[in-house]
Amino acid sequence: MTPLNFRCYFTTFYLVAVLSIFLVAADCVGAQTRWVPSQVQSGGDLVAVYFTSDKNGWIAGDNGYLASTNDGGATWSAGARGSGSRYSWISIVSLPLGLQP
Repeated sequence: MTPLNFRCYFTTFYLVAVLSIFLVAADCVGAQTRWVPSQVQSGGDLVAVYFTSDKNGWIAGDNGYLASTNDGGATWSAGARGSGSRYSWISIVSLPLGLQP
């Protein structure tokens, strides 16, 4: 391989890598702009969110607040209040059961 061919190959590889990184970053930024605020009556701060798909998710917060959605967050169904403690994270260990309201 001559030095000129190597330089052309390296330049092409570099341009493809930079373009790929740009497209991934643009998609990540675009995903955040599609979020729509939703009002819930939690009685405190919401501190955790977990989605298992684009439709199914759960939120948790102060005073043992738990709620779930099956429409991408357009509506939320509050579950039974927990211990009154603040939930700081959510983890789903079994699908499709998850956290039931």
